[in-house]
Amino acid sequence: MESENINSEWNKQIVNHRQYNKICSKHGSVLVKSPNSKCRRCIEEMKNNYNDLNHNGIVKIIEKLKNKYDVIMVPTYIPEGSVRWNGRRKNFENPLSEIYNLYYFVYIKFCVNKEGVIRALVAGKTGSKKVNYSGSDINFFESVNHGEARKLLKEKNMKWYKDEILVIKADDEDSAYRIENEVQECFNLFGS
Repeated sequence: MESENINSEWNKQIVNHRQYNKICSKHGSVLVKSPNSKCRRCIEEMKNNYNDLNHNGIVKIIEKLKNKYDVIMVPTYIPEGSVRWNGRRKNFENPLSEIYNLYYFVYIKFCVNKEGVIRALVAGKTGSKKVNYSGSDINFFESVNHGEARKLLKEKNMKWYKDEILVIKADDEDSAYRIENEVQECFNLFGS
C-alpha cells in the first residue's frame, strides 16, 4: 500500500514536470522557464557565437522582416547616459497605442559594442497601454541578475543601444508569441 502511494506521488511529479517544462529540441535538455526559454547549452552557444554573427544589424533585420511583417523603428526618448525614461516614458508609450495602434507587439532591442557597431541582442513580446495599464515592460537595465543577454553585455563590454527599438506589429497575443519565437530563432536572439 505504501509503495502504491509513493508511485502515485512520483507519477504526479512526472506529470507536473512535463506540464511546466519544455524540452530543448536541439539538445534534449529540460527547460524550466517560459516556452521561449533556451537550454543552458543553447545559451552558451549563443554567447560563444555572438561575435561571429554579422547579420544582426538594424538594416539587415529590417530588410529581412519587412516583407513578412509590419515593422517600425520607434524612438525610446531615453536620455543619453540613462537606463530610465526619467519622466519621458509617456513619449515612448503613447505613440505605441495612439499612433501605431498597437495592442500586442514584438520588439527587438539592440546593443552597441566599443567600436560603435549596433547589433540585435534581444527579441521579446509585450503589450501597449491598450492591454497593459502601465504600458509595455521594455527596459534597458543592465543588472546581470536579470537575464543572459545582460550577462553577455557585461562579458563583451557592450551597452544597450537605447535610441530606438524595432517594433513588429502582431494581430493578437498568440501571434505575438509566434513572431517572438520566429525572430529569436531567425536571428539567434535572446529572450527578454
